[in-house]
Amino acid sequence: MLKLEKDEAIVSLTEKEAKEPHGLPAIYKKPKFNVSILKLLEHSMIAEEGTDDMVDIDELNPATLLYNLAGRYKADEVYTYVGPILLALNPFKKIDRLYGDEFNDQFLRIAKDPSPLSVKRELPPH
Repeated sequence: MLKLEKDEAIVSLTEKEAKEPHGLPAIYKKPKFNVSILKLLEHSMIAEEGTDDMVDIDELNPATLLYNLAGRYKADEVYTYVGPILLALNPFKKIDRLYGDEFNDQFLRIAKDPSPLSVKRELPPH
């Protein structure tokens, strides 16, 4: 961010950011452009780093939720928690490490353990 004016920020992206293929509108490829302060407040460092439980995101809103899901999808992490809710994205391909006897045995521990929630917290979403 370069400067604040009223309810907007004057911003410029680095050359690398402007070249990244994420469908930026042409206005964002200019040397300087204005962005609403409200849009800037949607940013979340936790969503940027990625988390397997979106309850941990400090600024949970549609932008950070979708950003976190997109990052996990790109990393073939198609299961994500929102508290006790499991979100599953269709990867449209087989991800071998998510299925198999060794992986299934980990999750059988949940059913057999006297305190299943503590075991569930130790395992990745599935």
